[in-house]
Amino acid sequence: MSGAAAKQPPGAGSAADPAAENGAAADPAPESPPPLLSVDVTGLVSQFARSFVLIFPVYVLGYLGLSFSWVLIALCGLFWIRRHRGGKSSRLGRALAFLEDEEEAVRLSVSSADLPAWVHFPDTERAEWLNKPLRINGVKVYTENVDKRQIILDLQISFVGNCEIDLEIKRYFCRAGVKSIQIHGTMRVILEPLIGDMPLIGALSLFFLRKPLLEINWTGLTNLLDVPGLNGLSDTIILDIISNYLVLPNRITVPLVSEVQIAQLRFPIPKGVLRIHFIEAQDLEGKDTYLKGIVKGKSDPYGIIRVGNQIFQSKVIKENLNPKWNEVYEALVYEHPGQELEIELFDEDPDKDDFLGSLMIDLIEVEKERLLDEWFTLDEVSKGKLHLKLEWLTLMPTADNLDKVLTSIRADKDQANDGLSSALLILYLDSARNLPSGKKINSNPNPLVLLSVGHKAQESKIRYKTNEPVWEENFTFFVHNPKRQDLEVEVRDEQHQCSLGNFKLPLSQLLESEDLTMHQRFHLSNSGPNSTINMKIALRVLSLEKQARSPDHQHSAQVKRPSVSKDARKSSFKPQVPVSPTSDPNKSVPASPVTDSDKKTDAADKSQPPNASPQWPTDLSRSSSSLHASNFSCSPSHLSVKEPTPSIASDISLPIATQELRQRLRQLENGTTLGQSPLGQIQLTIRHSSQRNKLIVVVHSCRNLIAFSEEGSDPYVRMYLLPDKRRSGRRKTHVSKKTLNPVFDQMFDFSVSLPEVQRRTLDVAVKNSGGFLSKDKGLLGKVLIPLASEELAKGWTQWKTNSRMKREAFLQVVSQESIEDFLRYTQNPKDTFDHFDLNELLQELPRKQKEVLWQRLTQLLTESLMENPVETWHRTGDDKSDDGMEVDIAPEVKQTVAVIQGVAAVVTASIPAVDENVNYKALVECVFILNSILPALLASEKILQDAIQRVCEMWWEKGLEGKEQLGKTLFAILLRKSLNKAATGADIVRVWNLHQTLLCFDYDSDESNEVKDLLLQCFMSVKHIKKEEVLEYNCIQDFMHHGIHLPRSSPVHSKVREILSYFHKQSKVRQGVEEMLYRLYQPILWRALKARNKEVRANAAFLFVDAFPIRDPSFTAEDMDSEIQKQFEELFSLLEDPHPVVRSTGILGVTQITSKYWEMIPSTILADLLKKITGELACDIASADVRCSVFKCLPIILDNKLSHPLLEQLLPATKHSLHDNSEKVRVAFVEMLLKVKAAKAAKFWNICPMEHLLSRLEADSRPVSRRIVNLLLNSFFPTGQPEDVWCERCVTLIQMNPAAARKFYQYACEFTAPTNIAKLMLTIRRCLNACIQKSVKERLHDSGDDDDEEDGSEKENSSVLDNVLSVNDVASMASLLEITVILWRSIHKALDHNEDAKDYAIRKFASVLPEYFKVFQDERCMTPLVILASFMPPAAIPTFSCGVVSKLRNIDTGADQSKYSILIDCLCRWGQVGHVMELACDWLSDSLTPTKNTRRSKHRVRIQITHESKPDLAIDYIEYLLAHPVNRGCLLSVHKKKLKKLLKTLSAAKRVLDSILKGTDSGGWNQATSLRAFSLFCRLSIHLQDKFSEEGEDYISLLKETGAWIENQVVPFIPESDQEDGVSKHSDVSELIIQAYLTVCKDVIMVGLGNLTFQAYLLEMALLIMQTEDGGLCAPVLLYILKEIIEATLNQNTETEEVTNLFNTLQNVFQKILESVAHKLKKEQEKGIQASSGEDLTMPKIISDLPPLSSCLMAVIMKSVNVVRSVLNELMECILSEEIEGIFSLTATVWIVIIIKGKHKTSLLKDIAPAIQRKLIICKDAATGESSSIERFLCESSLKILDEFLNP
Repeated sequence: MSGAAAKQPPGAGSAADPAAENGAAADPAPESPPPLLSVDVTGLVSQFARSFVLIFPVYVLGYLGLSFSWVLIALCGLFWIRRHRGGKSSRLGRALAFLEDEEEAVRLSVSSADLPAWVHFPDTERAEWLNKPLRINGVKVYTENVDKRQIILDLQISFVGNCEIDLEIKRYFCRAGVKSIQIHGTMRVILEPLIGDMPLIGALSLFFLRKPLLEINWTGLTNLLDVPGLNGLSDTIILDIISNYLVLPNRITVPLVSEVQIAQLRFPIPKGVLRIHFIEAQDLEGKDTYLKGIVKGKSDPYGIIRVGNQIFQSKVIKENLNPKWNEVYEALVYEHPGQELEIELFDEDPDKDDFLGSLMIDLIEVEKERLLDEWFTLDEVSKGKLHLKLEWLTLMPTADNLDKVLTSIRADKDQANDGLSSALLILYLDSARNLPSGKKINSNPNPLVLLSVGHKAQESKIRYKTNEPVWEENFTFFVHNPKRQDLEVEVRDEQHQCSLGNFKLPLSQLLESEDLTMHQRFHLSNSGPNSTINMKIALRVLSLEKQARSPDHQHSAQVKRPSVSKDARKSSFKPQVPVSPTSDPNKSVPASPVTDSDKKTDAADKSQPPNASPQWPTDLSRSSSSLHASNFSCSPSHLSVKEPTPSIASDISLPIATQELRQRLRQLENGTTLGQSPLGQIQLTIRHSSQRNKLIVVVHSCRNLIAFSEEGSDPYVRMYLLPDKRRSGRRKTHVSKKTLNPVFDQMFDFSVSLPEVQRRTLDVAVKNSGGFLSKDKGLLGKVLIPLASEELAKGWTQWKTNSRMKREAFLQVVSQESIEDFLRYTQNPKDTFDHFDLNELLQELPRKQKEVLWQRLTQLLTESLMENPVETWHRTGDDKSDDGMEVDIAPEVKQTVAVIQGVAAVVTASIPAVDENVNYKALVECVFILNSILPALLASEKILQDAIQRVCEMWWEKGLEGKEQLGKTLFAILLRKSLNKAATGADIVRVWNLHQTLLCFDYDSDESNEVKDLLLQCFMSVKHIKKEEVLEYNCIQDFMHHGIHLPRSSPVHSKVREILSYFHKQSKVRQGVEEMLYRLYQPILWRALKARNKEVRANAAFLFVDAFPIRDPSFTAEDMDSEIQKQFEELFSLLEDPHPVVRSTGILGVTQITSKYWEMIPSTILADLLKKITGELACDIASADVRCSVFKCLPIILDNKLSHPLLEQLLPATKHSLHDNSEKVRVAFVEMLLKVKAAKAAKFWNICPMEHLLSRLEADSRPVSRRIVNLLLNSFFPTGQPEDVWCERCVTLIQMNPAAARKFYQYACEFTAPTNIAKLMLTIRRCLNACIQKSVKERLHDSGDDDDEEDGSEKENSSVLDNVLSVNDVASMASLLEITVILWRSIHKALDHNEDAKDYAIRKFASVLPEYFKVFQDERCMTPLVILASFMPPAAIPTFSCGVVSKLRNIDTGADQSKYSILIDCLCRWGQVGHVMELACDWLSDSLTPTKNTRRSKHRVRIQITHESKPDLAIDYIEYLLAHPVNRGCLLSVHKKKLKKLLKTLSAAKRVLDSILKGTDSGGWNQATSLRAFSLFCRLSIHLQDKFSEEGEDYISLLKETGAWIENQVVPFIPESDQEDGVSKHSDVSELIIQAYLTVCKDVIMVGLGNLTFQAYLLEMALLIMQTEDGGLCAPVLLYILKEIIEATLNQNTETEEVTNLFNTLQNVFQKILESVAHKLKKEQEKGIQASSGEDLTMPKIISDLPPLSSCLMAVIMKSVNVVRSVLNELMECILSEEIEGIFSLTATVWIVIIIKGKHKTSLLKDIAPAIQRKLIICKDAATGESSSIERFLCESSLKILDEFLNP
């Protein structure tokens, strides 16, 4: 405290002792009288000491007898020291003085004449405090116009960073990076508040006054961003991101002490409001030149006004160098020291706008002057002046001046101040509490707040998943009249689009509050009982404090020029004509230079007599009603009431009335009779009597009415108090005859209370009353008077102007003949006819007159465009004269443009009046005409474009007919406009308001290409993503929300994840992204991880894992550790989650995180995590997906070598996962072993033993087996070692597991070259040869015959396995032969492409194959030998090939298929399938006609070898050939004659079957053989039809003939149902024949060979079969046929007669099938579940537990949830109607319900289960002692089941 007190300025009291300070101030001590004698003892002693020090050395020198020169030397040294110290002190003092006032010090020391011109004294001191990259080039401290409680500094920041940021994507060979970044700008630092304790400053606020300059030097691929166009775009995007954080009014506030109110610093109240009157300009440069600048043109000027980041753009004035805008803007000023008003003028051009000048005014000077109305010379151009009126409005915390302010903004009519503000509403939105849950009770809402004042609305950010949101946001609203406007606040749930509560606060309550401020919690209506919202609301009155100035005062406003010196700036910009403030309102001084036009105006003013003021009231207040009254103080708002008015024709059809009306209108337009009220007036007195509780209206008189006849009018007054228009509510005066100025003086009253009357409107109409059957009846005028006035109780008397007749005259001029009158009404109705309002006109018109108006409007528009089509405008407008001067647009074109503008204005007013009762087809036509010309309009017709665009926009918002077409056209135009440089935020808002039109485009058509291109440009446009804060919370956090809550089945879900993954990756490389993710995830992610919905948890887990670690880089080390520990706990929670997807995601996250951060995670946590995964989750019995995830994710950890020791210990515990019952788990496990092998983390056989791998290889499917082969390839097929080793490993594998060996070599070809496979085959051949030679040698040795002739062959066939293998080892020999076959098959395609290799292999094996057949006689060896022989041509092995047919002939009947299949395959490969076919035909023919060859023996001698006929074996051979696709192809490739012979032979089966049916001799075929041959005959017919249909052969006819045979010969033999068993020996043959035939026909239709004729024939035959009594036996196959017919017919035209008849027949067949099934079920009921006691009864839990038919029906029902719902509804009706009753039936129903519960949602059963329970309880109560034990058991068990279901 002493330090603080010491630093205080002189005279200031100590803060530590305020009492003493006060006491000193209150009672000063009196001065004591001077003493008589005073002695300064201390001074004497010090002086004596100094003298002694000087004299004593002299005494010592004399005493020692030294020379006097020593004294001189000592004196010289003393003088030198003093001089040196004095010079140093002098320099230090000058430096301090120079520092205090540099300019004054220099001027004192140097004359101004000696200073060069470039020496000046800047406001900013140069201070280079830091080295690169950050440099502070200068600091400016504000000492004036600054609050004493703050310090303001402006720092000139330069950041020049030579950074090296490189990014390389190796996969795509692309590099990108940043080489350097430069940022230059002025940053303001505000230190406030100043406090007495350390650190002396409460908080620090940082922001840029304007956008800084940014330069980025890209490298690599990102050099594309340096391309012109992209360069500015990328820099602008980054600058906008910076602006959203650090450019005024955005700021970063850092509190330094905890007591400071951070909200007040982050959202300060503005310093003031700047009202800018952008009036006019003079003498601007003409930028539109012609003939390359030889001919000067004009400009199309407009202005851009900037105050901080607030930008306004004026309208464009076409072809004018002296434009007049007369526009007013209001801007908030937060920091006026250092902030300027910037104005730039441009010339609008189609390509690039030209610069016309600029202006920059310091706002400090504007604040000082308060009001500036001056002409300013424009900078940076040669000429041009700008007239501005600037008002500095102070924010007053009191309402004392409010009435004065309201009066002033109403009075300034010349400045078009309709929208001026009288106050500023500042609102700080803090938080809300206890919000309701919205639509879903169990879910928290996503609240946001909508704030609106009048038509202005703002929206807060969204806070996700909370009912106690905290917003901490600031909002401002300009308020027009706080006495009558309200603040409306609504809290909405963004997720469910519903309201969570609202309240309305009249701003008049703020006027009664202290300091016009309210800070409290407001209770929400339509919300929860305790729902509140905390807000601080402040109202500040905008007051213009005009300062008294002397008449010769000149303002001090400075126009800033960076390139001009300070003195020059002071003298250059003075007002050319000073304005002298005066209190005399009649005395005016012109603010602009006097021109010729001004002189004419002045002359005109002087020529007007003083008494020329209007006689009648002319104060025309602007409102939405038709009132025009002087000094009328009621509110402009009124009730909009629709009234059916009389016919237009009846009102103005009279020639006199029409002529007089038009005459008065022209007088009004010309301004000659403004004082005469040409449209008529009525004088009324209106007041409310509180005692009588009535509204009193006195009608005094009217004047200047319209004459309906030559004698005048017969007026009377009619009144309604709207909205009551009943006859009882009408009031009428008497009729005044033949007068235009009637006097009534009648009083009327309406019984209504004062609060009610303030919501009503008085409708006053003056009408003409003709006699009975008179044509002169009509409306003379009408006025609507809103009664919402606080002065109603006092009453008032006013004249009301009549504008009704003028509107009706307008309806008559909507035609081509009255086009000039139409234009006078519509060109500028609010200025010329202030009391004429199109909106009011359309609201009051009745339905029929609206339709007439729209028809005439459409006709007018059509006729105008036909006379001057839009296509001709540009030719007329672009014509140029010979001298190059531009020719003015033709008058007729200008008139057409004006007509279209007028039509657009009327249409704009008509759209709100359209409702469902109005026929607006004519208006639709008119709007579509406007829409069609919109794209063809020239750019110069901007006003017309805007008018038509507004029409289309309102049409879309109203949702009227044809809005899609209008919306698409308008959206494309506005989207293109929003991409222009001059586009504002309002343009983008307009585009957003139409974003729903995107759903109307057909993106597959060419017409949408332009829109797609524009939308792509929006992604690169900074304006469309303007605020990063909005981007974060409305876009990125929205992505996060949907990434959590979107179902994974959604097609958008993967895209959302992809976008979020991009942000997660950027957090590691871009500064600020990590902090943003932490902030945005904080309110939603952690809650989602605990959500009850499993899919939400799973999605949240994925995002959490992908974004890990989620942290704020600004955390301290302690906070960071705590956050990371919390997230590790979340990981453990994920691994224990009950939902499998969440656990799988947790496994993925743990493996990724541990692999990436292994070194940083404690070893105990690593061990616990991995033990959890490998120990528990690898054996997760609940989910195969979890087990699969374990082994899919463990390879991620293996990428980190540090994990190998720990995993080597843990992974052996997972070996049993190789035998998991899920294939995907086994696949993942083997892939993990492959990763272990590749990473050399451990030996895979230590993790999973070889025996396990081989056993799994033997039995597993292809995905697992081929991966095991890849794992074991180097072990059993080491290609890097000699070929003998390959064979050794092959034998070893065979001995370990022969089946696994076969599988191994089956897939080995996928992992090695075909050459290695061929080498292994030949090595095995050599090994087999060696074994054979060894066996032969042993036999010779045993017999004593040794021969040395085979030494050479022994050398060739020698093998290292001679001592291991033996010919007697049949199993090994067979396995080697099988492997040889497998290897050959695997490379047969490669051998086909390499003829030399194939010939070599064939030659080698063909040479030894005969020996193999001799040696290997075992059946296990013969099969692979035959297959091996089939790979070779038959000529290579003649001994074997010649005997194959003989072997087939010698096979016994009934032999297994394996006996002949290999031989048939071999013949097929050789192309000798004809031998098999001939053999089969011979056997079949011989068995039918065994004596046919004996007849020929009479004529010649033949040697006949008798063979036994084997028809069954022949059928087996043919069936085998047709069953296999390759063999079938070989069979069908045989000559057609042989195939026909085979078909003819098989057709004999019909004859044999016919004999069997009739009971006669069947020949050589038995019944089974005949049926098989019959089936083969039908099948072969199909194949022949498919083969030879293109050659014109028709084999389907054979099927039809067969069908006719069945109808005639077989169907009659179908046994009757009452026929006794065994009556007919062959009665079941007919059924088998029919089923075989129908089965073949079904296949015909399925493969598409049966046309409609065949289908119809087949259905007729099916109908014949089903008409038999036992035809239901064929029902299954008939149902299949019906299904195939329906599917085949769906692709055809179903409207033809042939198809219709087919469907009718099909319905009949189906009906017969149902009748047959029902008859059978009725006759033979299904056997139910039988039980003798309750213990024997087992409740069915699944469908298969039910009896067969019930199981089948339930399986069909359960396939569709809709069918299940229908069945349950039917059961419910049966239970309620007691069709289902009794314990047995109810128990069966319970079992059905339980089975449905196991497959479908329990919500389907919520109604039927209680109904069954009630019925069972009734049965239980009604049960008697006679009930069986089974009934009691069933009842109790059913009730127990239902109770568990209903009360889980």
